[in-house]
Amino acid sequence: MYIGNNTIRWNEIHASNVHSVSGYFDGSVQISGNLIVSGNVTTTNVDTVIVSDPLIYLAGNNYSSDLVDIGFAGNYNDGTNRHTGLVRHASTDQYYLFKN
Repeated sequence: MYIGNNTIRWNEIHASNVHSVSGYFDGSVQISGNLIVSGNVTTTNVDTVIVSDPLIYLAGNNYSSDLVDIGFAGNYNDGTNRHTGLVRHASTDQYYLFKN
């Protein structure tokens, strides 16, 4: 069953539950409520990320054992492509602040 197409579009749809194999939005999307994204990779291609919470929580699945390194890294270019960041190495329990 199809509703609408590329030339005939519905102006507004109200539904309590929508299941889709794939989807595409060619305009703005506003979500009121929680957004849960399941998968192995989430890619955000934006210039700015604004988070109101003052805490970023990493390694949420590291409860049963201390197996993963925890940290963040960024890219910069001072004439050479370089990286900077902060990481806690799991095997040494040491923190490293790095650049270059």
